[in-house]
Amino acid sequence: MKIRYSILLIICLSVIDLRSIFKTNVLQPYNIMLQPDPLRETRFSFQVGYEGIASTAAFTPCEHGSHNVLQLYQLEQDGIAAFKGFAPETEAGQWAQVFNINDDNDTHGIFKPCGKLIIPMNMLFGIQGRLAHNVSLHAYVPLLYAQLKDVSWCEKNEHVEFEDNNVPKLLSVIGKVGGIDLFNGWKQVGFGDTVIFVKWQNDFWQMKPVLRNVRLSLRGGLNFPTGKKENPCELLALPFGYDQGYGVYFGGFLGLHFVRDWRFMIDLEFLQLFGNTKTRRIKTDHAQTDLLLIAKDRVFVDPGFTQQYTFMLEKRSFYRGLSAALYYQYFKHNDDTYYPTTNFGNFAIINDAQSVQEYTTHQFIFQLNYEFNQNDECASRPNLMLFGKYGFNGKRAILTSSVGLQFTYAF
Repeated sequence: MKIRYSILLIICLSVIDLRSIFKTNVLQPYNIMLQPDPLRETRFSFQVGYEGIASTAAFTPCEHGSHNVLQLYQLEQDGIAAFKGFAPETEAGQWAQVFNINDDNDTHGIFKPCGKLIIPMNMLFGIQGRLAHNVSLHAYVPLLYAQLKDVSWCEKNEHVEFEDNNVPKLLSVIGKVGGIDLFNGWKQVGFGDTVIFVKWQNDFWQMKPVLRNVRLSLRGGLNFPTGKKENPCELLALPFGYDQGYGVYFGGFLGLHFVRDWRFMIDLEFLQLFGNTKTRRIKTDHAQTDLLLIAKDRVFVDPGFTQQYTFMLEKRSFYRGLSAALYYQYFKHNDDTYYPTTNFGNFAIINDAQSVQEYTTHQFIFQLNYEFNQNDECASRPNLMLFGKYGFNGKRAILTSSVGLQFTYAF
């Protein structure tokens, strides 16, 4: 038995090149709604799932939902403001003089970016092993395919100024000076961040007229951000991972089992990321917009606290082995704080960027579960889960709606 646990742990720790999409509500395989119920007569279980994204919508700070994901931070981008805040002798400062910046004029250099994000595949993998004293070891990792395509820029200028003659090449200059590919999308395929944790769970049976059982659970572990980090040379290159070092993951839930197989659950989940220092794009002026930031500098990132709250109502075995559940989940990542490591950046201006401020998501999930072997004496317990997800009312996040399925095999 010790050999089996050792093999399980080695498999959990051997995953490399791991990524998980950041600032979206794409499901993570360790999501509480995807975790199978523990079965006392089984020792191991593994799961494989698929989530297909049907639609994506970007929610700006004012909660404006748009299928145009390049409106994630602002509805329009200011090309003229991109050159503000630089010394006159720098390349950006010299271009600022060429474009003859007028702080009181906002009729030129304004663009509406358009782009479409598709996530045709999110594969979900998990493995669990039961230890002693109601404790189990869990490891999860996703595999994703994401693409930003159909990128275009629409001029919002009123052609009333001499400087407007320069506008057609303005974006090309910004891309060259800042080293950003503003006109092509990107395509990425890769695994997601690995999460490994241990979980304690126990049932407290009740002999009451309505309440039959109280289930308590606690879990804790580590998030390993070993995947590809954010690429500052790509447009809206959301990192596949939290892009901010290791993290401590912990959570727990309270489940109530009522008569006629009705269940209710409240789950709390938290993640505290550790800071790191790396080169990132920063603001040099309050007027700048997030997709057209030219300046790059090494900054220390103090990540915000991450939290998720889940509420579940379930009717178990309403038809043979078929169960149905409805979930509501609220997710929030607090403000990140950037600390410049050089004298180039201004602390207040850098942290004024929308991309470093808090983001939130809301989602409903409807789930159907079918247990193939309902006999408690069975040595193996296959389970098939179907689900549909609807994301809504986020802030600084890309909300997805999807359908998917997951197969779990316990033995």
